[in-house]
Amino acid sequence: KSHAAADSAVGSTAEPAASLSGQQQRPVLRIAPKLVAPAELAWLASAPLRLLAGARPSVQLQQLMGWSEPQLLRPSVAIAQLMELGKMYPAGQVHDPVLQADLCKAAGTLYSSLASCLSDPEQHQLLDMTLSVSPCVWVGSGFVFPAVTALQPVHTTAGTAVAAAAAGLITDTSVQEEDVAGSQETDGRSLLQQQEQQQEQQQQ
Repeated sequence: KSHAAADSAVGSTAEPAASLSGQQQRPVLRIAPKLVAPAELAWLASAPLRLLAGARPSVQLQQLMGWSEPQLLRPSVAIAQLMELGKMYPAGQVHDPVLQADLCKAAGTLYSSLASCLSDPEQHQLLDMTLSVSPCVWVGSGFVFPAVTALQPVHTTAGTAVAAAAAGLITDTSVQEEDVAGSQETDGRSLLQQQEQQQEQQQQ
């Protein structure tokens, strides 16, 4: 019995050792740095990129690996993230104030990162081909399709310009045109009134 107990004890310790050695022999997953993002940037890059595990890397390491926010938010990354957020959070589905704030901040950052695409014809075309057919415009309770969106920002910024470009219109221009047309109409009416007054004075 004592020999059997000893054998069973040896066997019980050998099994975890064998299991541990098997785990150690598993191949390590190696990924190019440009396909990875720090975990704190999950709202901005978790859809197209893998997230780093463990402690936050130093600023120097982030710069070296290209993991800083400006380096990571390439047009392809920002577009993919916006499209995924739009699928996950459709309009009318987000009611938690904390989640709304996180999504609002993320959307604004992603819009701003795409501002450079507006001056590049090829990248602008990429925006039209992707975001114009995706629910990518944040409206406070989720994302909607650009086709049902009309934006009229008080102050045009890079972020609102991208959102407006995705929606296919920038209403600031139309507002300015309406103001010009209104001023022209006012000038025309005042000129007509002056002519009428002159005619009345001549008749008198």
